[in-house]
Amino acid sequence: MTKKENLFYLIKSLTKAEKRYFNIFCFDNNISKNYLKLFDIISKQSKYNETVIRKKLHGQALLNQLHVAKNYLNQLILKSLRNYHSKISKEAEIKDSIRNIEILFYKELFDQCHYEIQKAEKLAHTFEDFAALVTIQKWKRQLLFATGKNNRNQIEKILTKEKEAIDALNRINQYWELTNDIFDYYNDKERRLSKHPLMRTQKMNESMATKILHHHILYSYLVINGKAEEGFLHLIDLVDYLEQFPHRISNNPAPYVTALNNKISFLIRSKKFETVGPLLEKVRAIPQRYKLRRGSKFSVKLELRTYNIELEMYRDTKNFSKGIELIKEIEVFLQTHKKSIPQEYYLLLWYQFANIYFMKKDFAASMKYVNEIVSSRFSPSTHDLERYARLLNLMIHLELDNIIVLKYAVEGCRRFLRKVKKVHEFEKVMLRFFSKICNAPKREHKNLFVQLYKNLFKEPKLVDDNVLDYLDFQTWIKEKLN
Repeated sequence: MTKKENLFYLIKSLTKAEKRYFNIFCFDNNISKNYLKLFDIISKQSKYNETVIRKKLHGQALLNQLHVAKNYLNQLILKSLRNYHSKISKEAEIKDSIRNIEILFYKELFDQCHYEIQKAEKLAHTFEDFAALVTIQKWKRQLLFATGKNNRNQIEKILTKEKEAIDALNRINQYWELTNDIFDYYNDKERRLSKHPLMRTQKMNESMATKILHHHILYSYLVINGKAEEGFLHLIDLVDYLEQFPHRISNNPAPYVTALNNKISFLIRSKKFETVGPLLEKVRAIPQRYKLRRGSKFSVKLELRTYNIELEMYRDTKNFSKGIELIKEIEVFLQTHKKSIPQEYYLLLWYQFANIYFMKKDFAASMKYVNEIVSSRFSPSTHDLERYARLLNLMIHLELDNIIVLKYAVEGCRRFLRKVKKVHEFEKVMLRFFSKICNAPKREHKNLFVQLYKNLFKEPKLVDDNVLDYLDFQTWIKEKLN
């Protein structure tokens, strides 16, 4: 994304309700219709095109300094979004309240300013917004001096509260430093996590943020030291702790979701599939239970993650009937929420669909989703999954006996791998195998599979378990040999 495209992506991110509010906002503030026209032109573009914008604005004064007009429009949109989302979180409400304090103070409406400070301080305490608490103490101090009501005791109380907020921020920062350095404690045998001051004792008045980090640090440390079961107890404690504060989950569900996702991942790795279902239902119930905005991007992503995990579970347990039943449900969900779904989620789910259908031996259905992946463009961050999709594509063509198409697909796969990253050794072996099998009579196919198995899985193996977890061609080759 170039700097020129910033406004385009901001406009494209707006929901219908946000666009409608922006139009009302411009009308109420007597904003020139030329800016609304620029907004509409960009809104209708599927890809940013400045040449088209200049043609459609021909003769307009703002065209003389289009970059200035775009910057102004960008700021207008952000201002309208601030108004529209003033209740988006408690942190946003606290910030607005602090702005009110500042305005009332400079208008010398000191009584109103005092009540606004009380309201902001109560909210900041409830939701542990320590940075805001520091700012609020500053305004309390200024108000005392402005009204001549300051005395030593009151100032000392304010300074004590300010110091407590600063100390809480510093303690959170220390926990983040330890989180960042956790692998150093694994690699350096002389360093013991148990000796770290933060891990020896926990203060009774610790903030929620430090308690969350404390549990995550211990979980990560125990897992990397081969004590996963012991580490899992910290995830259980963390989830139980967070569920005591539903108002905090409603304001910021991310820590709770992360803890539940970590529990689910642990149970799947441990093959304790029977306990995963209730947890997935708990995650799916979060938007309704904690009154999150329906249809929000967060809620949609939450649902998508649970679908992906459930598909993995059915794939690992070879429960393909359940997997295909779920695929149909997901297809409806994707259609319903298509405007809220990031492109990488389509890749992730299409790949899962293709893999499950392939393992079920429904190669035509598998090919349908692989074609969706191969014909789409994704960000560089998804290239690893695209590599597996292209190898799966070759396997499907061979199963369907599409030998002519397979020849072209091999070359296409080779070009893609060279383009995106260094070709792995196991990929070279696979590509050579598919090239040979395209030109070999069927009676030689079994020998080629025998050689392929030896090349990939003789010691030292070219393929690790992580790769096979994405695409289990070891099982596929064994099936062909039998």
